[in-house]
Amino acid sequence: MGYEFYEYSVAVRGRQVDKQGNSYMQDSIYPMSSASTDTKGVFIVCDGMGPAGKGLVASATVSRALSQKLLNRPINRETIAEAVTYAYDRLDSADLGDSNRVATTMAVLVFGERGAWTVHIGNSRIYHLRPGVNADETEILYCTTDHTLANSMVSKGEMSKAEAATSEKNRVLTRTMWPDMEKRNPADLHYITDIHEGDYFVLCTDGMFERINDYSLKSIFSDDGGKDNNKQRLLQKAAAGNNDDSSAIVVRVVSIQQKTARPQDRHTPQQTATLNPQPARRQDDMQAPNRHNIKEKAVNVAHKLNDSGSIIIKSLLALMAILTVVMIIYYAFICEDETLQQAGTAPETDNTTESVYKVPESYGYETENTVPELPTAEEMDAAADNEVNDAETDTEAAVETVQENETAPSQDKETPKPDNNDSPIILQE
Repeated sequence: MGYEFYEYSVAVRGRQVDKQGNSYMQDSIYPMSSASTDTKGVFIVCDGMGPAGKGLVASATVSRALSQKLLNRPINRETIAEAVTYAYDRLDSADLGDSNRVATTMAVLVFGERGAWTVHIGNSRIYHLRPGVNADETEILYCTTDHTLANSMVSKGEMSKAEAATSEKNRVLTRTMWPDMEKRNPADLHYITDIHEGDYFVLCTDGMFERINDYSLKSIFSDDGGKDNNKQRLLQKAAAGNNDDSSAIVVRVVSIQQKTARPQDRHTPQQTATLNPQPARRQDDMQAPNRHNIKEKAVNVAHKLNDSGSIIIKSLLALMAILTVVMIIYYAFICEDETLQQAGTAPETDNTTESVYKVPESYGYETENTVPELPTAEEMDAAADNEVNDAETDTEAAVETVQENETAPSQDKETPKPDNNDSPIILQE
């Protein structure tokens, strides 16, 4: 299902001033425009709290983080949970000074294919209205429930709705988005499929409630409230002079491109669920002496690089890839050609060249010497003949010696008797 919207916003600064007497704004809204046609379907209102300027940093940080994660993405429970977690992460890394005094509310309206999701923490509200001819015929089809102590007591039966409407406990919030929370506060998630052309959605901070109640809101968005430019003027008039900042985004559904609803869409319960952001910060991180440590600053720098400098990194990676390809081509072709050229011009070697070998120094010879030349075949035959002649000469001499010994007189040889004192020699195997 595709939607087309006409949206406009109202932002009126309250009477609050800083120590120097200067007024300041703590609310942040997305998108910020006087009037325009929109098809992106992401609308955000955040109300910051804390010292002058720091509340605005908190609300702007969360608003920007949510819009970055929700724009141009398929919208479902998982992507919304991821966006809320990312907003908490960015809030943790923001420079907020004393984080115990800084917080923000959050109200998000985001349209999917077949319906709209509302997500909120705190007392910033989201209304879904279907206009009639007048206030009595105009319906408030849905409104978020403020996370206040008064509403908590009403849900427990400790206070009636009439008492809660005028109680000071309405100003005590039970859920906000704080930085560096050990256990992050969950968001309320609601899915709406009953959407008609001409319906209004109004996102607003609590400052708008100072002079506007539900009945006056229905009167403004009925047919009696006139055209959209007159409705915008009535909201600005109601917010003028309020003590608190008053901000609102008005979204009118101009057209709906209908698609066949799936069974799960037709039977989706119109009730609020709890969305728990993950992961929560660890206790040891919260107890660190320096909250804005090196790791958080590194994360912050990484986000900035991702937002504005990713094209430089991608260009460097592309350049490295090109250089790698060039080096591969160089070694594969050019170096190989040079090797072949060197091999082709190298002088032919003589196979009979004397080899160099090493001789151990302990032999007393030079450590480097050459292998002597081997004798030729003729020299070897001559040497063999000489050896045969020498052997024949030695044999003849030996025969003559034997003959002389046989003609000489024989002599008796005494066999020495064994000495009885000598011990026998025993051979052991």
